[in-house]
Amino acid sequence: MIPHDVKPTSKVALILGGNGITGTYLIEHLLTLPESEWSRIIGVSRKPPSPDWLVHDLKLSPLDASQVTQGIGRLTWICADFLEESVEELIAKFKSGRVEGTTHVFFGAYVRIDGTGGPKEHVANTDMFERSIRASIGAAGKTVKRILLQIGAKWYGPHTRKTLPVPLRESLEPDVKGASFYIPQRDFLGSYAAECQQQGLTWDWVITAPYTVWGFTRASYQSLATTIALYATIQAHLGEPLHFPGNNNRWLGADDAICADLLAKFNVWCITTPQCGGELFNVSNGEVFSWEYMWQIFVRYFRCKPPVTSNRRLANPLYSLEKNLASHDGRYGKGSMVWKEIARKYDLDPRAEEYATWWFGDFSLGGSRLVLMSMAKARKFGWTGSVDCEEMVQNILAKMTRAKVIPSQRHIAKL
Repeated sequence: MIPHDVKPTSKVALILGGNGITGTYLIEHLLTLPESEWSRIIGVSRKPPSPDWLVHDLKLSPLDASQVTQGIGRLTWICADFLEESVEELIAKFKSGRVEGTTHVFFGAYVRIDGTGGPKEHVANTDMFERSIRASIGAAGKTVKRILLQIGAKWYGPHTRKTLPVPLRESLEPDVKGASFYIPQRDFLGSYAAECQQQGLTWDWVITAPYTVWGFTRASYQSLATTIALYATIQAHLGEPLHFPGNNNRWLGADDAICADLLAKFNVWCITTPQCGGELFNVSNGEVFSWEYMWQIFVRYFRCKPPVTSNRRLANPLYSLEKNLASHDGRYGKGSMVWKEIARKYDLDPRAEEYATWWFGDFSLGGSRLVLMSMAKARKFGWTGSVDCEEMVQNILAKMTRAKVIPSQRHIAKL
């Protein structure tokens, strides 16, 4: 039975992994679209959404924000653990959360266990995907039209292949070692769709593969943009150079990225465009950049001392964010201690340093492979979106300022 507030022609989004950077921006984008087009948006995650996000970012009244987890309103929320709960338990939670009438399912959840790329991480993310998709179809299968699985550029093995073509095209077979759990996720999606079709269910699927997602959210802890911005704030406060935590190849070479709000628009386009069914699509901003150029945007914005270079090459290519800023074994690192001073002085979020992921910054900037995603296939299917990289950074920093995670420009001048 379809809930009374869902119109027959409207769409209902079920977002598995609603607290992540992909899910957060997706919800924000869907809420800007007409309610006659997307009548309900249902977020699912282990924890409830941040009250600050609901009230300050989404501009919900305190009453409306409190009703999100009660299943009242256009945006509602289900708290569920895809790892610990069985399919049957998840179905029961989904039904109590009124997912009947769901037309489009977005999956962007991820869990990191025992480091990146380990066997436990592989098993956990495979199981998590299968359970959540089975539960989604078990609770709302008759109305579901399409499921979107978001993977990533690891599909192509940029850190494991001996040779890597430029640009990366969707026709390239996945790298068995690098793609990890993406392969069983893809295989399950195809086989489960065929199984459901035999039972009279007609949903299909689409897969999207972004490279590095740029954006800000309080609940996502692998955001490169957030990490760099917090690092720059600390360095500006200390009066130290904004050392680049990568090598010369990374500094001078080309790189790729996808803005989280453009990714949200792309995912909605993919899941609603009929001819995209059964396809894999790369997605990026459509513009490449060098880190020598990108780094100067942060240097100028935060009024930092630039990194020391010689003939455009880094004088200190082995600087580590994790080593210099992170906390270890219960002992506060320099980043945490300095942030307490900054937060007190400029009335900022005292927990904001926790939103940085220092090891992820080192991992993202420490490679030397040229990874560029081809957008030719998406263009052929009708996608026209693009984003200017400097505009992307400025928008993210403005969002972080509004959230009181980094100082305003007026206060940056006093750092």
